[in-house]
Amino acid sequence: MTKTSRKKRKQRKTNVPQYTPPTDPQETEESVAVEPVAAAVTTPKVSSSGSGMDSIDWPAEYPYVAGDLRSMAIVAALMVALLLGLNFFLN
Repeated sequence: MTKTSRKKRKQRKTNVPQYTPPTDPQETEESVAVEPVAAAVTTPKVSSSGSGMDSIDWPAEYPYVAGDLRSMAIVAALMVALLLGLNFFLN
């Protein structure tokens, strides 16, 4: 039987990233010119009736959610069917 080497607790190093000091903000503003992108910023579509969270047109904002939920339900049903089938054949 071979004995593996183990470090003592005091000799172990933690998995912590090295500290990097913050850069001077004036240098970054002068060296890099950042232009705002108008196409990336969108505002939610608000319906004319109501206020607050009820006034947002949720189906227009998130049209992909229904399809994602449907596909997740299909995958879940297939996994349950697979588990039941494996349980039947393995017992």
